[in-house]
Amino acid sequence: MEIRRDLEHSAPSDAVDEGDAWSQLAAIESWAGVASNATALFYAPASPWPQSVAGWSKNAVAKLRSIANTLKPALQSLLGALSAVGFSIGVSFPWGISIGLSF
Repeated sequence: MEIRRDLEHSAPSDAVDEGDAWSQLAAIESWAGVASNATALFYAPASPWPQSVAGWSKNAVAKLRSIANTLKPALQSLLGALSAVGFSIGVSFPWGISIGLSF
């Protein structure tokens, strides 16, 4: 998965200045946006709903959770450079992934 490759090649947190950290955060948020866009396109209320709705979102939510777990280490590595005390990643079906920082 390309997102994993991009995140694995990012610099460690002690080598990231504040400007680079904000740029990396923008990249992380962009990946979350791609996942959210795809999720909303196929699963949001305006999209065609499947005939049998029982359990139909299980795979989509599992994939969103996997993407969110992939983003966690990258966000964790930026906290110090951004002077943030914490972060949150929300998986909300059918809308996607949201990222929040606490200062």
